[in-house]
Amino acid sequence: MPAGLIIDTASPCIGIAAFDGAGQLVYRWSQRIVAGADGVLSPALAGAVRALGPGDFAIGAVIGPGAFTGVRVGLSHALGLAEARGSGLIPINALLLRAAPWHGFASVLALLDAKKGRVYAQRFDVRERIPVALDEACDIDPAALDFPRYTLATGEGAEVYRSLLLDRDALVAHDAAESVLARVGALLTLPAVDPAAVRPLYVREPDAKPPVLSGVTLVQS
Repeated sequence: MPAGLIIDTASPCIGIAAFDGAGQLVYRWSQRIVAGADGVLSPALAGAVRALGPGDFAIGAVIGPGAFTGVRVGLSHALGLAEARGSGLIPINALLLRAAPWHGFASVLALLDAKKGRVYAQRFDVRERIPVALDEACDIDPAALDFPRYTLATGEGAEVYRSLLLDRDALVAHDAAESVLARVGALLTLPAVDPAAVRPLYVREPDAKPPVLSGVTLVQS
C-alpha cells in the first residue's frame, strides 16, 4: 500500500488523514464546520504533508456527491497539491468512502444529507477490501429508499434519518455522522488519474454555476 493522504469535504464534518506505507495512520484531523472550510483546511493539509515526510505519496480526494461548496474546496486543495508535486490524484466517491470501514457487510447503505428532505444514497457490498457498488449514487427522498432488511446504514444522512431507517429494519452505525477517514487507508490503493481529468461527482444540479478551479472546469454529471 502506498503512503498517502485523503481529503474529505463532502459533509459538514470535513477532514484529512495520512497513512504510511504500512497502512498505519500518521496524521488525522477533522472538524465540523458551517462555513469557511478553506481557512481551516489549508493548515491541516500542510500538517498532513509534514507528517508524511519527504518522498512520494499518493493523494486522494473525495469528489462527491455532497455539499457543492465543500466538495469544490477540498478538490481544489487536492488538485493544487497534486500539480505542485507532479503526481496523480485518486478520485474517491464520498459514499464509497463512508461504506469502506464496514468490511464484512454484504449490504451497506451510505447516506449523506442532501437537505430539502432528501439524501444522497448508494448501496455497497463491502465483503472485499474495496467496496463494490450495488447501484448508482442518487438524490432521493429517504422514504423511497430500497434496501434489504438488516442493511447497515452509515453517513450523516443515516444519522439524520435514523428513526426512519430503524423502523424499516436497517442497522444504523452508532457513529454514522462522524469522520471515517482514519479507517479508510485501503482506498489509497485505488488508481490515480491525471488531475486534469478529475471532475466532481454531482447527482443534483447546483443552485449556482460552479467556478473554474486550477484550470479545470467543474461540470455536473
